[in-house]
Amino acid sequence: MAEANKAHKQNTDTIKSHIKVIHEAALNFDPKNMGMLAVLANAFKSDTRIGAQIVPAMSEALNTPPDPSQPTFDLSYQRKAVNQFDAFPKEFLDALTSRAKRSLLGQILSVFRSFGTDKLPSPAAFETLARICQSEDYEMAVKDLESLASRSLHISTQERAADIATNNQAKDQCHFLFDFLAYRLPHVHSYGKYTSTTGSLLLYFTASVAPNTPQNHQVYRLLEQALLRRMYWRTFHESVINHSQLFGSSYKENSNNVMLRHLKNPKTFSTPVDQWQFPLNPEIFKMTIYAFMRALKITGQEIPLDGTMHPIHVAGYGWPEKSTTFFPKWALEEIKKTDVKKLAPNYAEILSTTDEAFRMNTLLTGGQYVIRYADDPNPITYHCMLAVIFKQLCSKPEQDLTSEYYQVMEKKSPKDIVVMGNYLVDFIIADVKNNQDCNEQTFKTIAKTAALMCFHFNIHRADRFLLSLIMHPSTDEDAQICIQIANEFLLTPKFQERIKWFFENDVPRKEKDPYEYIKAIVKYHDAFPEFEACQLVPKNDDTGTNVHMPTYYGCLIERLLPILDQYVYVALEQQGYKMSNALLQLVSMFYRYHPMPIHFMYSVLFVSHGKMAGPDAKSFVSAFASQIEECHLTEEFEKYNHQKSSCEELIMELLDRMAASLDFVLTPPTFVAKDWRTAEMSPGAQALYLACIELMASPHSPEKLVNAMINVMQMRPHLRPFNVFNLIALLLTALPSTYADALHEEFIGVFKNGETANLKFEEIVFDNYDSSLLLHLPNRARSINMIAQIYWTQCNMALLNPFANDQVPKLLEHVKTEKDLWYTLRLVMPIIRRFWDSWDFAKTMRALRERFGPLVIMKLIIEKLGSMAESGVEIVHEAPFCDLFYNCKYVFVGDFLRETAITEFAKLPEAMRERLKYYVSQNEPAPPETPEREKTPERKDQQKEQQEVMPNLVPQAHPLHQQQHQQHHQNPQLHHEAQHHPHHPHQQPSMPPPQLIPQHHLQHHQQQLHHQQQQQHLSQMMPPPQQPLQHLPHHQMDMAPPTPAPMHHQQHQMAMHQQMYPGQMFHHPQGGHMGYGMQHHMQQPHPHHPQMQGQMPSQMQHMMHNMTPQQQQQYAYMMQQQQHHYMQQQQHQQHHHM
Repeated sequence: MAEANKAHKQNTDTIKSHIKVIHEAALNFDPKNMGMLAVLANAFKSDTRIGAQIVPAMSEALNTPPDPSQPTFDLSYQRKAVNQFDAFPKEFLDALTSRAKRSLLGQILSVFRSFGTDKLPSPAAFETLARICQSEDYEMAVKDLESLASRSLHISTQERAADIATNNQAKDQCHFLFDFLAYRLPHVHSYGKYTSTTGSLLLYFTASVAPNTPQNHQVYRLLEQALLRRMYWRTFHESVINHSQLFGSSYKENSNNVMLRHLKNPKTFSTPVDQWQFPLNPEIFKMTIYAFMRALKITGQEIPLDGTMHPIHVAGYGWPEKSTTFFPKWALEEIKKTDVKKLAPNYAEILSTTDEAFRMNTLLTGGQYVIRYADDPNPITYHCMLAVIFKQLCSKPEQDLTSEYYQVMEKKSPKDIVVMGNYLVDFIIADVKNNQDCNEQTFKTIAKTAALMCFHFNIHRADRFLLSLIMHPSTDEDAQICIQIANEFLLTPKFQERIKWFFENDVPRKEKDPYEYIKAIVKYHDAFPEFEACQLVPKNDDTGTNVHMPTYYGCLIERLLPILDQYVYVALEQQGYKMSNALLQLVSMFYRYHPMPIHFMYSVLFVSHGKMAGPDAKSFVSAFASQIEECHLTEEFEKYNHQKSSCEELIMELLDRMAASLDFVLTPPTFVAKDWRTAEMSPGAQALYLACIELMASPHSPEKLVNAMINVMQMRPHLRPFNVFNLIALLLTALPSTYADALHEEFIGVFKNGETANLKFEEIVFDNYDSSLLLHLPNRARSINMIAQIYWTQCNMALLNPFANDQVPKLLEHVKTEKDLWYTLRLVMPIIRRFWDSWDFAKTMRALRERFGPLVIMKLIIEKLGSMAESGVEIVHEAPFCDLFYNCKYVFVGDFLRETAITEFAKLPEAMRERLKYYVSQNEPAPPETPEREKTPERKDQQKEQQEVMPNLVPQAHPLHQQQHQQHHQNPQLHHEAQHHPHHPHQQPSMPPPQLIPQHHLQHHQQQLHHQQQQQHLSQMMPPPQQPLQHLPHHQMDMAPPTPAPMHHQQHQMAMHQQMYPGQMFHHPQGGHMGYGMQHHMQQPHPHHPQMQGQMPSQMQHMMHNMTPQQQQQYAYMMQQQQHHYMQQQQHQQHHHM
């Protein structure tokens, strides 16, 4: 006791000393002491005297220059910002509580609200905000930032003539906030469910941007990039979710959503139809559709189409055929229905209109030309202006452009500039087609002229020109022309020198060194400035006003990154999946600054798998991986192209890397990103993606690699074998379908080679695979089954219907023996269980009825068993087959397959027919107008309606049941058997199996029969839950009745006939193949599955003796419910004692 008091006193003294230190630090507040600053921020709230000083002091430290003599820092184009680059370190921010961090965030946002146009917020404030956003969830940080950005966008679009200073400040705020969101926080896309900012951007593009000031043009271009990055740079599942959220309803179904009506037809971007105009650049939206289609291909997801905008969007564009190879079937059918001629431009009219405008430049004076082509509201008149300038430069490349061209461009809106850029591409295509002597030099001349327009005369933007080249063509012929021009445009010296400047000056990634990056951007714009049209028009009243918006992170290199993504896809598709080495080396240089380079490489290899040859894939991966700092491939791939060691050793190395990326403590392995918060993906995901990239670029075929994956289990003992199975299956789910097909062929090869003949029945059915691994006796056939089972357990749910309709029939075609069939059941039964788990979440599956996956599988199995018996195949294990069929019938099959069972069971041996005679017994037929009364889960809303409409309705006994009841009384022998033969779902009494009756019918019937006292009496004599069935020798099993004695194989393993769900015995004990400490969902008892194997005591049969068949059904149902309740109580008590 004395020692305890002494320890308590020491602890108290320690706490008091800590409090004293904190109070002393509060009195002598020093904002430079970061550790104590974090303690004080956490200890004092902002409404206290000390707290009111701490948080503002932290904010002031971010916006106060360290050197008063240099208060500002020059951003790009001589915009001024506070000269402070020292942001709070990550360790300091991690030490703050959520409340303190929230207060700091509010102070930073207040700085963004109140600033001067001549003294913009410091880079330190932006970097601190970026670190907070990366370390917190959306609701904590990014939501407030996006709300402020959306509000600034709304204010900046409302021009106030009386308050020019407020307008400029609002535009500055809008520009630097979206500049920060678009370029500094590229991974904000991870919040896929939050679409408010995307809606704000679409709303902005819907409104007309006026007046045509250079500030509005810059804001418009920036918001195009923000929307493009937000919708194009997403992970694959996020892309599907986001696109479905935005366009999952049609403008016809959702008339309140005006935005959907605007997005109906891309052709209305240039000219409104019925006052509805496509809001944004059609080529940008087309890029997002491409990304959406690739995501559907990679994830294998299926989306609903009825009442959505997806078919409408596909039908609104022309699609080059080579670029649609990965489109889903519904999209290809929609493209076939589209009249391409209506979407194709009129090239003859484009040539004549451009020629006329070109001739008019020589006939009119400068002022007349401006009046004709700048002030004419007819779009046909001025949309050709960029094409005219292009033709002018082609004819006289050494001459400068005259001022009237700039004056015309100055008066055009941002949307007009977009239309003029697409018109320019149409003119180039028409001119090339019209040129009989077109050759390689023709494309080089076009590219050189375009480079002059973009880089020398600044009459057009390079990123927009490249976007139009790769996205505007609607046929393969046009796309082939444009991709050759794009290739030559990228190789022009003017284009190359810009990215080479980044490498020569060693510009770092902004995530690694944001301050040096900002300083480098300033130098880049000094070397390669981009001017607005108004700056290139000589004016007498030039006041020297700076028309450029504040830019911290954006530049041409950043704007080109998402467009180069799409360029690589199109270039590979149109050029036979080959790219020249010069282009590969040039384009890969940009990916040093790409925020999602590993996703990009994986996506390219996935959609081009089987089309890009091995050497070409290796060159592609090597070129891009050399520029990506965190892309660490194996030495075996980089140096030897998977030729030095065996495929098994290669697979084992990749699996070891995946396991190491999941099991590390604190410090991740060297081959993944060190800081997961700022990395493209988590360490485990990065190791998986890199492994897939290596395998898809490997010279080895999928068949050889899958064979190696299987052989890995035979090579050496594994410490955690089921983890290896998990990793192999995970790898297969992330690879193209050809690898799964190879695994399927390996499965069929087991039948072809007769390998099941070497397996015992227990080895196929029961879970003793882990035991054989402990004894170092692995079996290749069982390894194949294990891998296939785990693959189909982990794969996307959308693949399960093809599994039932395509894969299972192929498997059963090769089944010849009973062991082959059990080997197949060992695979399919867990998949049926996975279907069952999704029963309540897949109403569309339930609507399929007999076409529902589990029913399809069971029907095929029943038919196969019947055909085998008819052909004379000996069936040894009859009882397990019968038990399995009864199990499935009472859990999910019901009477759906009754006709099939009647036909096929007639082919079975007599003993099996006797055991299965109640499988095909006729239940009480439901009225024809209510087909839902079959033995399938009924809809709750229909039950409620029936309860309200027919509360007094009691089902009547069928005449057939009454006749059976009379026969039961007339035959005392049958009566004696009914009393003394134990009830079991697999051996029914003389009456038909009880039909599951809706709850409201049961309640009403209970009230009529007054069975409350009988229920209490029966609950006292209810037998305990049935124990697992014990194992019998095979010769006894054949003689056993359909209700076999309890069987037991191993204490920790699941028995064949346990009745929780179909095929439960096919799963692994203690988490089995899931590993990582998580119990597999197949191990957990399903709460909605009734226990149907309880034995019915003789007292219960005696009480049922005097009941009508209908009352017997009601009574049997109540007994099942009570037994199910008793089982739940027992499980709860066991869990409580554990």
